[in-house]
Amino acid sequence: KLVSANLRDDPRETHTAATALLNRPQTELAALRALANRAQADGDVVGALRYAEKALARKDAPDWALKMALDIRISMGSWTDSIAVLDTKLGKTIFEAETHQHLKLKLYVQEAHSALKRGDTATAISAAKKAMAASELNPEAVAAYAKVMTSQGKGQKAANVLEKAWQSNPHHALLSAYRSLVPGETALDWAKRIENLAKTAPDHPETHLAVANASL
Repeated sequence: KLVSANLRDDPRETHTAATALLNRPQTELAALRALANRAQADGDVVGALRYAEKALARKDAPDWALKMALDIRISMGSWTDSIAVLDTKLGKTIFEAETHQHLKLKLYVQEAHSALKRGDTATAISAAKKAMAASELNPEAVAAYAKVMTSQGKGQKAANVLEKAWQSNPHHALLSAYRSLVPGETALDWAKRIENLAKTAPDHPETHLAVANASL
């Protein structure tokens, strides 16, 4: 019945057929997947997440449940929960080590930016430090850390971190963070200040481009 309901794309029959299978251990996962997919198709994100997390609670939790829960948490901007899902044993199994580390870094960066916007400095600095710990030279992690430092009145420390990172890997995220060190500065002041950044990697194409744009 569940298969035929899915083939006919009948929401009500799918829900009825899947619900009937939930109480059987051997069919529960199939039922949860059908209900989760149906909820997603209907735009019921909360319902889809509930079914996915119920599947994750099982000892034989499937890959689809983790990926769905992670995608939904990310789409909701629930960065802390997203990291928790990614850091489960299943999450570390599904994703290769390098991919797992990259995803985790991205989530910490997003958490830092989000916390900073709502004025939660403690969470922002914690997330930024964890992003830096995951990859000290990643431009997005460095930029997030610098922005948090700037918000705490530690602009010089932020500048030093950004200049060091630019020397190794010039990147637009670093440039954006460097520009934000001095809010409201004039274009002329910015053109003068960027010279400090340019000195760290004077021959890099990104440096030439940054200086040219500031000069314009």
